[in-house]
Parts: sequence; C-alpha cells; structure tokens
Amino acid sequence: HLIGRVVGIINGLRESLDLEKGGEIATNLDSLYDYIGTRLCAAEREDGEEILMEASNLLVEVKAGWDGIAA
Repeated sequence: HLIGRVVGIINGLRESLDLEKGGEIATNLDSLYDYIGTRLCAAEREDGEEILMEASNLLVEVKAGWDGIAA
C-alpha cells in the first residue's frame, strides 16, 4: 500500500539522522518525522483525507527547508 511505502521512507529519513552531531535540528526533525509517520498510520486506519493533507503539507515544508539549504 502507498501509505506504507511513505511511512517506510519517513522511517528511513529518521534512521539517517545523527542525533549526537545534529543537535537541536536533528532532534526536531526526528520528532517531526515521528509525528508524520504516526499521522500517516492513523490516516490508513481511518481513511482520513484530511490527515493525509496535513502530512503532505508538513513534508512540503521539510522539502522546502532542504531545498533552501542547497541553494
């Protein structure tokens, strides 16, 4: 299922964080990724379009942040 694949990607992002060297940013990203993963699982159980939009918006913000770093 597609949501399961997205949760897998989110978990991969979490696993790539270096919480020791990344400091507050890594800790905040870890919390955010955990929240998004939890919300996606809830959306899968509840078939919640609103939850999916919330998760999507959060991921768009994270991507914008990474894009800003690259620029």
